[in-house]
Amino acid sequence: MQGQTSTYSKHDFSFEYPTNTEIYENGLLGDLPDVNSGVITGLYTSEDSHSIIISWIVSDPPADNNAQDDLLTGGIKTGLGLLNPLLENADSLVEKDSGEASVEGHKLLYREYEIVSAGGALYGVIGSWYCNETRRLFTLNVIYGKESAVLLLEQYLNTFVCHSKKELFEYVYWGGDEIYVRKYSSQTEIYEGDRINVSIILRNTGTLEISDINIANHDQDLNGFYAQSPTTMELSVLEPGQAKEFECHLVASQGPKSPVNLALKPATVEYTYAGERMFVYSNPVAIILNPPKPPEPRVVITKRLSNASVGQYENLKVTITAENKGQKYALDVNISDHVPQGFVVTGNASVFYPQIKPGGFVYYEYMINASMAGDFISNAKVSYKDSSDSTYDGASNYVSFTVKPAKTQKPESAILGVETQNLEKSVSGKEPLVVVGIIIVFFVLMLAFYLVKR
Repeated sequence: MQGQTSTYSKHDFSFEYPTNTEIYENGLLGDLPDVNSGVITGLYTSEDSHSIIISWIVSDPPADNNAQDDLLTGGIKTGLGLLNPLLENADSLVEKDSGEASVEGHKLLYREYEIVSAGGALYGVIGSWYCNETRRLFTLNVIYGKESAVLLLEQYLNTFVCHSKKELFEYVYWGGDEIYVRKYSSQTEIYEGDRINVSIILRNTGTLEISDINIANHDQDLNGFYAQSPTTMELSVLEPGQAKEFECHLVASQGPKSPVNLALKPATVEYTYAGERMFVYSNPVAIILNPPKPPEPRVVITKRLSNASVGQYENLKVTITAENKGQKYALDVNISDHVPQGFVVTGNASVFYPQIKPGGFVYYEYMINASMAGDFISNAKVSYKDSSDSTYDGASNYVSFTVKPAKTQKPESAILGVETQNLEKSVSGKEPLVVVGIIIVFFVLMLAFYLVKR
């Protein structure tokens, strides 16, 4: 990873990623990710573009080294096996070198692979490890257009923290070795009016159950903050090795005249362990509180398709809408839609608007001819500036559609008078984002199935 990086710190683990990466969170066994399970997908579309898929799920500790290897190998095989249905007949997945590394002192097994086709190659590496401290199985898949995918995996692993160490937090008071409490914030810098999500993680690290648990967050007591959700939670029992995550939503209703450093208050936990009533604090969380943001434009774009499924060589209408939900004029607005390589375009997939006033709404439409069969996913992007020449970027929602193979050859009428969109070359003969998007969906479903069946 070159250039600026950001840190993902949530659900009791953290890692660094390129700042311009689009990060998405999804549930694995439930609707939402939490400390026990979830999936993170990252799409980095700048130079050295690549994607990552990180999953985690609670699992019983392996009985011995052989059982651990079986667990890690099973996760890798599941991840590789689910790629096969995504390939057309002309493509193949070739397993390559395998190896061993470590994450936070935990053994990691990885396997490199290559997706080959007449149009080129797409490279990837998938690794898996088991965190004994949090009793979670982690899997990290890196998909890249170059053979050095394993180097990218290593860079991510070097920043990965899959469990926090008590000695890192000097302000944490422990009732004993039987409990671990950690507090996270979704943001480290906020502005007046912003909402901030605070997560409190409680884990039973002892050998007996913890009961009659009362968790309380106290940030609403800070001047200028108010809560948008309950600030307390009660649990009856937490078994050894179990963890629970409690999330609070706060709003900074009053900001200072200039940025100030602020510490969110430690959460408190009362509980009973071995017949004794105990009381502990979490760590505080440092944030920066800023004055209100100055007025600025905010262009929101939406992408829609006329159908979710069409036949090969049939036409599909694409509609792109843009609305300025900000308080200033958006100037030099450039919108560019991403069209799968090889599709035939009628009209313009990219447009320019000199300005969009606050509250203003514009839209444009064009047609694509589905010349390739398969499943596709893509989005549109926008760039613009304000009167001070400050620049902004944004992206639309992702849309997916299916093109069913034609039973006959392509009709000549499908290409008469139509100009092909000039797009960048795909490394695999298919749109890279298509491959990545489908991989994400199948990876979540198949990995969840594999782990539940264990």
